[in-house]
Amino acid sequence: MPGMPSGRPYTDAARRMADAMNLHAVAKSRGWARFALADGRSDGIPYETRDEAVRSTRWDRDNYLYLQIPADGVQDPAEMQGCLDYARALQKAGYRLPDPRDFNAADHDFPYHQPPAMRGDWRQQILNLTKR
Repeated sequence: MPGMPSGRPYTDAARRMADAMNLHAVAKSRGWARFALADGRSDGIPYETRDEAVRSTRWDRDNYLYLQIPADGVQDPAEMQGCLDYARALQKAGYRLPDPRDFNAADHDFPYHQPPAMRGDWRQQILNLTKR
């Protein structure tokens, strides 16, 4: 795995995702992008809504990750690695990232539609999700 200036490692899948997000940012695309959980590949199409992105995969929310395109792109591929690791951990535990419209802040310690920013928070959230 290549290293980053931040010292955090990332995979080729995360690099692919960051490259796709950065291309969208350069093109001034807005909306949502889809990525395969297996390898981080994208179809390169910006979808206006999350529903359009999900429909493009025939509602296959188990094998794809849908992320909102950031206006300024992705500065560190390790960010995409975190999103990918989080979604894969949820999938392995039998869950998936919920639709952001289903989020109710009063019901959760973390916003589930947006992965936690700190590594310790990731660890705690994954532990909470794997408890049965």
